[in-house]
Amino acid sequence: MQEKILILLEKTKKPLSRGEIAKKLHEEDLNKISHRINSLLKGRLIKCIEINQPQAMEYYHCKRSMRVYYV
Repeated sequence: MQEKILILLEKTKKPLSRGEIAKKLHEEDLNKISHRINSLLKGRLIKCIEINQPQAMEYYHCKRSMRVYYV
């Protein structure tokens, strides 16, 4: 699963949220995705940024701040 997340993030032109990663990988278990993302973050294979509510609304149509992941 970690390799699939890495490949997805490498191919994607914008940072993705945990939910977007799960959706694109057809994975319903968000806890599984979170665990894999945390492992990738610890290994410094991916990066994370936290975006504020206005940016989240503009780019992701989300009404609260959120974290997005990228390579």
